[in-house]
Amino acid sequence: SPEQPFLAEREGGGGWRSLTYARAAEQAPAVAQALIDRGFGASRPVMVLSGNGIDHALLTLGCMLAGVPICPVSPAYALLSADFGKLKAAWALIRPRLVYVDSFEPYGKALSAVGLAGAELVCSAPLPDGVPGWRFQTLAARPATREVQERAGSLGRDDIAKILLTSGSTGAPKAVVNTHGMLSANQEM
Repeated sequence: SPEQPFLAEREGGGGWRSLTYARAAEQAPAVAQALIDRGFGASRPVMVLSGNGIDHALLTLGCMLAGVPICPVSPAYALLSADFGKLKAAWALIRPRLVYVDSFEPYGKALSAVGLAGAELVCSAPLPDGVPGWRFQTLAARPATREVQERAGSLGRDDIAKILLTSGSTGAPKAVVNTHGMLSANQEM
């Protein structure tokens, strides 16, 4: 049923935030539309520094609909590192045009270390005064147009959907490309 829970996450106060299939089917195309409106496409990847969450999932689905490669990065690269070496290496490899964090405070030092060099910052929580960027909710609020369906329909099996990073245990992290065809084949299995 469209009203069944699709995703859920624990909120700060101990309660749960959930998202139904129907709401996800509305919000993912809205996110895709916002990315398309901002000129994102195959050559303008998105990087995620936060752990799993509803907004992270919606951004992933929106990127996939819009044909925008998304690269989730281990939060440890941004939260546990003293020199941010692996994060800097991942940043240089991916060259993201948009970076998502669920909350600015834990990731502020890491974001300063990479300098955001031409990337837009998107955050689920409010950003501190003076920090340029925008709220994730603005992405999910944009009404989707036919352009989203056209973009999604134009994607082929060799188009990049997601870029995963190796652990970097033998040096800098390396990119592992996942195409739409690979993800589809995985789902078929």
